[in-house]
Amino acid sequence: MNDRQIRILFILSLLVAMAVPAKASETETMPVHAGFRYAITDTCDASRPTVVGLHFMGGNAAVSQSLFDLSADGVNFVAVEGGHAFEDGRSWFAADHYDRPGSDQSAEIIATADALAQFLRELDSICPTRGRPIIAGYSQGGDLVHLLAIRHARLLGAAVPMGARFFDSWRYLERDSAGNLPIVLLHGGQDSVVSPTNALRAAEFYATTSRDVTLRLFHGAGHAYPGEMRAFYRAMVLDLFSPPATDDTPIGQ
Repeated sequence: MNDRQIRILFILSLLVAMAVPAKASETETMPVHAGFRYAITDTCDASRPTVVGLHFMGGNAAVSQSLFDLSADGVNFVAVEGGHAFEDGRSWFAADHYDRPGSDQSAEIIATADALAQFLRELDSICPTRGRPIIAGYSQGGDLVHLLAIRHARLLGAAVPMGARFFDSWRYLERDSAGNLPIVLLHGGQDSVVSPTNALRAAEFYATTSRDVTLRLFHGAGHAYPGEMRAFYRAMVLDLFSPPATDDTPIGQ
C-alpha cells in the first residue's frame, strides 16, 4: 500500500469516526473571500479574539468546527476550505500532490500558504476581531500553518500546527521575523502517516528563530485527533488569548 492509499484510508476512517458529513452542496453555497470558501460560527464580535481553522485532506468547514471551534469559550471562529475536491470533502492540494517529488509538494504548500495570507490580511472585513488571529490546522492544514508562521508571521497571533509535515528546505526560506510568535506543535507520538520527527525538526528550527515554542507529543496516538489533543489545544489557545497580568494589551496588538 502506497503513501496516498494510506492517507485515503485514514481520512475515510476519521470522517466515519467523527460522524461529520462533508457535503459538496454545502461547500457550493458558502461565501467566498480572497479566493477561499469559508464559514463563520455565529457572528464575529470585534471585542473577541479569533481562531482560523484549516482542515485535513478530505475535511471541510464542518470538520474544522468540530476540531478547532472555541466559540463556546467566547472566541470567534472562521473555518476556511481548501480549493480542491477530494472524495466528499476538500483538499488544500491537487489530486496528484503526494505522487509528486518532495520539492514540488513543498512548492504547492508554499503557494497555497501565500494565497491564504491574503485571506488573513483581509480577515477583518469579514470577521472583526481583537488582535491578530491564532491559526490552527491539522495534517494538510498544519503544513500550511507552518508556512504561514515562517513567511507571514506578522499576520498571526500564534500558530498551532497539528500532525503536520515539516520539510527541511523550509529552514532556508525567506522568513518574516516579526515579533516573538508563539508556536504550539501537537503530534501523535505513534503517527505512521506523518512521522512525529516532523514536529521535532520543526521545534528545533523555530527555537533558532527566537520563537516561543511549545512541543507536545501524544504518546499512543497515531495520525488521528485524540480527545487529549483537543483538550490541550483548547487550554493552550485560551491561555494564549489571556493577557499577561502586567499588560492588558490583547495578543497580536
